[in-house]
Amino acid sequence: MDISSPNDLICSEAPLQLHISTTLMENFMKMAKSNTDKNLETCGVLAGSLKNRKFYVTALIIPKQESTSDSCQTTNEEEIFEVQDKRSLFPLGWIHECQKRQLLGLASELD
Repeated sequence: MDISSPNDLICSEAPLQLHISTTLMENFMKMAKSNTDKNLETCGVLAGSLKNRKFYVTALIIPKQESTSDSCQTTNEEEIFEVQDKRSLFPLGWIHECQKRQLLGLASELD
């Protein structure tokens, strides 16, 4: 299928649901605590599976990264793709925590 313009894209009738456990988010905050205490951001990649038209976040990948007080940049991105490929995971979004102890997330647009 040749997609030559945005009008050629096929969109779902309704956005797909994304399920993530609160335990996963709490575990991320615990892992990020040492960076947060140093006023450094921490980021992670959310990955998972698709079942019955619903996405489930089943993995949190903490990549190698360089952080400042207001930014987080992953390095060696090919390692992220390798993990996703080996485990047949979809990349579903990312999560990060900043120095103000706010948990922030951005899921990929799924519709």
